[in-house]
Amino acid sequence: MSESRGTFAEVTLQEIDDISIMTFTGELDETNVDAIFKKVYSLFSGKYIIFNLSGVTYGNSKFIGYVASMFDHIEEKEGEMVICECQPAILDTLDMAGILLMIPYTKTIEEALVKIGASV
Repeated sequence: MSESRGTFAEVTLQEIDDISIMTFTGELDETNVDAIFKKVYSLFSGKYIIFNLSGVTYGNSKFIGYVASMFDHIEEKEGEMVICECQPAILDTLDMAGILLMIPYTKTIEEALVKIGASV
C-alpha cells in the first residue's frame, strides 16, 4: 500500500505455516504510517508474526508506537513477535526506544522463523 500524498511505504504479507511475515519498505512517517498499520491489522489474524524491516529507511515515533501496539496485541493472544533484518539506523532507533527490550530481534528471516517455530 502506498499513499499518493507523502512518502512511499508499503507492507506485504507472506504466510509460512501459522506465521505471518510482514515485510515493510519505504519511509514510515506521518503521511503513511496510519494507513500502513491499518493494513497490517486487517491482514493479520494469527498469533505469530515477524516484522521484516529490511526495506525501511525511516520510521518516526508513531511507527515505533504502532510496533509496540502490535506487540501488546500479540501478547494478549499469547503469541510471539520477532523483528528481523533492520538497517543499522532503524535498529538503533528501535533499540533507543526500548522496543528491543520487549521484542526479540534476529538478523535474518530464517532465524526469526526458527525462533517462533519453537513456540508454534
